[in-house]
Amino acid sequence: MWVLLKLMRKGIKRPKIKCNRLILQVALFFLAFGNHGYGFSQSKVDHYVSISFSRVRPLSMGGAFTAAEGGIETIHFNPAALRLFGFQPGIQFAVFINPVAPAALYHDYTRSNSGCLSSDQWWNVIRLLFKGVVISSSRFDLGVVWYEELLDRYQHLNSLLFFDTNRFFDYHMGTGFIHIKLADQVALGGTITQYSVLVGDKVDRSLGASYGIFLKPNPRMNVGVVFIDLPQKSPSSRIVLERFEDETVNVGISYKLFRSNLLTLDIRNISEENKTAVREVHIGLEQRLWRHLAVRGGFFKKKWSPDRFYSLGIGLVNLNLFRSFARQFDYPQFLCNYGMVVRWNKVDNKGKEYWHMVSLLLSL
Repeated sequence: MWVLLKLMRKGIKRPKIKCNRLILQVALFFLAFGNHGYGFSQSKVDHYVSISFSRVRPLSMGGAFTAAEGGIETIHFNPAALRLFGFQPGIQFAVFINPVAPAALYHDYTRSNSGCLSSDQWWNVIRLLFKGVVISSSRFDLGVVWYEELLDRYQHLNSLLFFDTNRFFDYHMGTGFIHIKLADQVALGGTITQYSVLVGDKVDRSLGASYGIFLKPNPRMNVGVVFIDLPQKSPSSRIVLERFEDETVNVGISYKLFRSNLLTLDIRNISEENKTAVREVHIGLEQRLWRHLAVRGGFFKKKWSPDRFYSLGIGLVNLNLFRSFARQFDYPQFLCNYGMVVRWNKVDNKGKEYWHMVSLLLSL
């Protein structure tokens, strides 16, 4: 170690690494891992979440995201943890574009209708292009995120493949949120969410809410607390992978060992004893290796169950580096995110369920 330090001080250059090739190799590794599952089980179930899903980063970190700062993905875990433009003066606007959803929907429509789309179908294609809008000032953020997929859809339709839009409008949520920065160390946040869930042969649309607080005791540590209130007709709409229960308090802590990494720990439901998830521990890790590459991992175990959940993920192409300094977000915004969650059964030592998640979001 001392030899390396002396060499660095003398100005000896490190060998150059072809980052683009390395990023491609890492991406292909994760995709191959997710596609084949290393041959652990021939009876495994695969789910492909790829239409309109901003929660890839949190779920790649085991769902331990209550105390993690970031972009619009944070509002579904703790709206008080949102941090786009920080304390920059003036009013800022951000529009998030999802090119995948309209392209996939258009493809499915043209395949089933011989290339002819009705006016309603064209409207569905156009409205899926806009993922969200945020208005930000030095003290508050106000915005909306539309058409966020619910994982219930994949529990009911096991045969869905990548970019399959079948029954998409039957399982999604739209969220309005506010984030208030009281000080550098304290923030509050709240959301109102409309859940659209297929109940019987009709889509039920009900409201839910969440309220959070975010604290920064020191520059390296964050603490988050969030209360989740889900609709009465669909109280289990956030239980799959996210493990959120209705009317429960959830807490989290995050810590940065270095500037480029983040360790997170969440405890689901510390308030209600009669729920499925009670004091359930989730842990996560994110490490930025280069400017355009981040790797993630996580773990949690269901209480009173042999099932364990392991997660892996990557983020590619930091869009901040293509924006002017005044328009850069406080945290890296990766263009493409891939994550995989494996439900591993401890009894027979096999992977039973594989969740593959992809998101592609642009910001204007």
